[in-house]
Amino acid sequence: MSKRLSEGYHGTYWGRRKSSLYYQATFQVVSVVGDDARSVLDVGSADTDYINWFDWIPQRTQLNL
Repeated sequence: MSKRLSEGYHGTYWGRRKSSLYYQATFQVVSVVGDDARSVLDVGSADTDYINWFDWIPQRTQLNL
């Protein structure tokens, strides 16, 4: 995927989804249940920066196929 196409995809895909109830609820659950987590894995992240919301977790890994 070209850089230009990738930026457009990222901007529209993540821009439309980052404020969805699903992501907000997941963040709240992880904040409570995973408050002492040492690692997190985001599978199928589509190159979004959602995993960086969990900045208290030292080891953050994204897997994109």
